[in-house]
Amino acid sequence: MAVPKSARAEVTDPRVERLVLRHLEGRPLSRAELVSRTRATDHQVQAVLDELVGTSHVIRRPQDIGPADYELTPAGVERLAQVGRSTASPVPVAKRPTVAKRRPPQRRPKALVLTADEWGLCSEALTRNFVLGRIGREQMARRTDLLYRARTRDDLAVVFEGLPMPHLPTPVRRPVPATTAPAPRTPRFEAEPKPVDRELIVNLSKSLVVGMVFAVIIILSDASVTLLLVDLVVTAGNMFLSYRSWADKRRSR
Repeated sequence: MAVPKSARAEVTDPRVERLVLRHLEGRPLSRAELVSRTRATDHQVQAVLDELVGTSHVIRRPQDIGPADYELTPAGVERLAQVGRSTASPVPVAKRPTVAKRRPPQRRPKALVLTADEWGLCSEALTRNFVLGRIGREQMARRTDLLYRARTRDDLAVVFEGLPMPHLPTPVRRPVPATTAPAPRTPRFEAEPKPVDRELIVNLSKSLVVGMVFAVIIILSDASVTLLLVDLVVTAGNMFLSYRSWADKRRSR
């Protein structure tokens, strides 16, 4: 279907014209073949062909079967030489919109797990605040129950709300050992306790000594029996946590 001359100036693309002339230089082609090779729209190719046929640069040859072929004339060869073959470029393809990449969510640092030694320091700090009169019996019982439930250092904020926080040692990251050949082990006596068992003995002794010291202080200060019972409960809890930590290490080994 021919395009009106008044609309040719609007729909004819010089780049499509150069491509059509270049592909017709070798042999006659149909309109569908030109659309496939130039990657232009059917409307653009038809407008260019109508323009070239009107200016005698291309001849339209109807076929008995199938669509008509378009052939380049000598004038079309001169026209191709004028526009220049080197300037021909494919029709630009619409670029896909760039999608901003999502940043991976930042992982929050894990809370430091409360060890048995740190739990013992916190228990001693609660007992000291009770002896100094900073908290009463009900507060002591409630905060001791919260301390039993604490698993990380972040949980201590509720336990020591309104009280000075105990000074806990700064955690030290152990360096990754280099992959070297293991050193030969020296023979040991079977009666010698293992490192894990020694750690249990030290922790139990420490908890017992601290509990006894506070018990003596309570007895000498003529405090109530309830305060002495609280000290015994805290001491027993410290010893139980030391045993639980020792048992977990034994299972892991």
